Amino acid sequence: MISVRKPDHALSRRQRRTLRAFAGVVCPPDPPLDTVWTDVLADVERFLAATAPGTRALLLMSFTVLDERARLTPEGRGRRFADLDRFRAEACYRRLARGSRRTRTLLILMKGVLTLHYYALPQVEEALGYHPAAYVRATASRRTERYGEQIRLGERLALGDGPGTGP
Repeated sequence: MISVRKPDHALSRRQRRTLRAFAGVVCPPDPPLDTVWTDVLADVERFLAATAPGTRALLLMSFTVLDERARLTPEGRGRRFADLDRFRAEACYRRLARGSRRTRTLLILMKGVLTLHYYALPQVEEALGYHPAAYVRATASRRTERYGEQIRLGERLALGDGPGTGP
């Protein structure tokens, strides 16, 4: 029988449940998370695959600790974070976010990873009316008009084509 080893970056079923519960707290309700969850999860797993092993381990461990740590809070009442309703999960998150600096730092990292992949989805951008391409084009055009000569000089210097860089 051939055994297939799960990749180190793949989330366990338990970690997926915790991540889903955490997303319910840190991501806005519109568009409904259920409609984009599969895409968010896939993006997070791709991100973990590309992350340094130490950072990946820290993130995975942080979600596991969050899940278990909820048991020790009054809001958790002995239950895992993944098993809390949204109201209790939000209250638990707020309590932990008021905790130690290390805990706050990990929660910020965890929230950042999750919300980064949530907001990067085209369907979320569309639901929010966010159209970054037009903004980027307008900003680039404005900056080129205003700072074009300095930009070109900087590029020439960086590429070794500027004054004083020849043989």
